[in-house]
This record gives sequence, structure tokens and C-alpha cells, in this order.
Amino acid sequence: MAVRWVYRKPQWGELVEWHALHMPRPGGEWWFNDGAATLVTDASSNNAHGTFGTGQTWVTTDIGSAVNFAGNGIINAGDNDLLLGTRATFVLCMTPNLAGTSTIAGVLNKRDAFNSNAAYSLGFNYYGGSNEFGCDIGTGTGGAGYAAYTCSSNGWMTGGTVTRHVVATYDAGRAAGGRIRFYVNGVQVTATVKDEGAPTIINTSANIRFGQVNSTGSYYYTGILHYALVFPDALDGDVPALQGPWPIWQPTYYSFASAATSALPAIMAHYRRLRSA
Repeated sequence: MAVRWVYRKPQWGELVEWHALHMPRPGGEWWFNDGAATLVTDASSNNAHGTFGTGQTWVTTDIGSAVNFAGNGIINAGDNDLLLGTRATFVLCMTPNLAGTSTIAGVLNKRDAFNSNAAYSLGFNYYGGSNEFGCDIGTGTGGAGYAAYTCSSNGWMTGGTVTRHVVATYDAGRAAGGRIRFYVNGVQVTATVKDEGAPTIINTSANIRFGQVNSTGSYYYTGILHYALVFPDALDGDVPALQGPWPIWQPTYYSFASAATSALPAIMAHYRRLRSA
């Protein structure tokens, strides 16, 4: 059992706090905090490290280091299944700057072609939508799942100034109509089901790609990507991964087994005091 300690940036007048987050380890964990060169580190144990293509630059935001996509290239993180199966959670923090509210743009994808054989695919305005952000699971595998939520019209998609922490969870075991759920800045939002089966997330031969739908089309993402996480479980309820945006430092894992030789006992005592205050 691992406990993840996350520093929460204090608001005005608040104390600095560390929070114990009881969450599974991510299957993919990209904080985009390398800040130099063309390598993007996957902090999980799956080593799905990414490399820059054309048109990405490092930027510094109020959240921290991030990658700006110019709309003409991708980050390629290789062919890795991230231990996904019938359940998954996708966490993305984005500041989009798309050309229009109906622009098709891929953000995080593992698919062979636009309309076929997707392990998963997250992006804007798939399948003729407008003002939508969607999650596509298992297209072309004998049972597709696709749902989207309507983005509010406050300039988020096109302004390049509004940042949102968007989470999509998938659970093939849920009842029809609720297998794909969305959370925006910690609040569950209504999703429109476009096509829903109950597929298993297969490991297609495609690479994990940030910034484009697939390798055979354009549909590039324009804007900033602050961090991305993929969990091999469908996280629900009051789980920290669903909250955000996260103005945080990269977390550290502590194992209970190593508590005697680490700072864990003192941190746990401090955490208990915060909880009981």
C-alpha cells in the first residue's frame, strides 16, 4: 500500500499543508516538469517516456512547468499498455487555444486511425461535435464507447487563457449510460453518450501520442498541457485525482514498510493533527 504525499499550494492566509492521498499508482504519469531538452519523463514505473516532435516548447505557468503545442506536432510516448483493461481514469490539465469551437483536436490518444482501433482517445469535437470534449474507448474493437461533455462558452477552448483540470473515468462494469464519466475542476458534469458498448481497452499497435488524434491525420492540439495521468482504475467519489487544477509539485511515494527509516511517522502525525483540527 503506497501513500502519496502532495504539496498543495496555499491560498492567501492558509498554511502550507501536505496531504496523504490513498490512490493507486498511475499507469502513466507525465508532469511535464523536465523543462529542457526534448524528453518528457513518465514518473510511473512503466517507463512510457515521451519525446518531442515538431512545434513543442517548454513554458512556465502559475502551476509550474508545462508544454505548449503549436498545432503542428506531437509528443510520442511509445507503445505501452499502461496496465489498462476494463477500467481507467484519464487526468488532463489543459489551457487550450484552438482555432475555433468546432476544431477537431486530439490531446491524449492511443489509436491506429481516426475511426478505428482505439485503445483510448481524448480530445475535442470528435465525430462532428462542437464545443465538446470527448473520451473514446475501444473504437473498432467490437464494442465502442464514446461520450462527451459540452464545454462552457467562456472562451476555454479558444482563448488560450483558461485552465481546466479534466478527468474522464471509464468502467465497463457500470450500467449503460454511465460507463464514461467526466469531472471538470473537481465537479462531475453531464455527459452525452454518443455510442456505448463495454469494450476492454486493448493495447493497439499505436503509440501513445500527446497533441494529435492519430498518426494518419492532422487534428493537432494547440495550447498548453500542464500534466497528464492515467490510472488503471475508475476513480470515483472524493478522490484527490478528480479535484483540480493541481498547483502542486511532483508527488513522492512512501511505503508503509519503510516508515521506520523515513520521515513518514512525523508526516502522518502532522496529517492527523490537520484532520482533527
